[in-house]
Amino acid sequence: MKTFIDELTPSRVVIFDLWQTLADAKRRPSDMWREYMCGACACDEEAFLCRLRHSDVFLRDMPIEETLAAFLKEIGVSEETKIVNAVTYWKSMADEVYIYGGAERLLKSVRARGYPLGLLTNCDKYGCENTRIDPLLANFDYIYMSYKMGCAKPDKMCWQAIRDHFAVPYSQMLMIGDSMSSDISPALGLGMRTIHIKHGETEISRWAEELSSLPL
Repeated sequence: MKTFIDELTPSRVVIFDLWQTLADAKRRPSDMWREYMCGACACDEEAFLCRLRHSDVFLRDMPIEETLAAFLKEIGVSEETKIVNAVTYWKSMADEVYIYGGAERLLKSVRARGYPLGLLTNCDKYGCENTRIDPLLANFDYIYMSYKMGCAKPDKMCWQAIRDHFAVPYSQMLMIGDSMSSDISPALGLGMRTIHIKHGETEISRWAEELSSLPL
């Protein structure tokens, strides 16, 4: 079985996903759908989450009060109370974000070995500006946030921007993420090497321990 250092060694640039890869929240948009949207709109939970990922919530540098309200109205939620409650719920999610144990140590260990780090995340303006993840973000040489760029995974233009920034071919880039559809499959399609996160914090902590125990 390959170790993390085995996977890392052939690469020149390492790219991490953020949510469910390095950090998470106690509540997610799926919880919001179950609490406020179920029965209030025409789409089911899966369709709701899919449309949400491709909405202005994640693609525009605008207040969440505007983007989320507009999105909810597009999917048939017209009751103002539900919209207000959903916005309040969305903001509360940011208060419950936490960084995985070992995540910062892992990033520092990877950088200490001379690998530039990129972050590629689908995120909304409010979430990224109001969560306590600045110590984590400080470890990255390049950060691609969908709401700032107007483009979100799995669009391959996201990886193209990272490739152009670091001026390396896809074959020398390593993508690490939890989603097969949004992280792994698109990266493989571009010829990148990948690591699929399956156990979140457990894997991150183990890799951090592994790297910190090895000489530079």
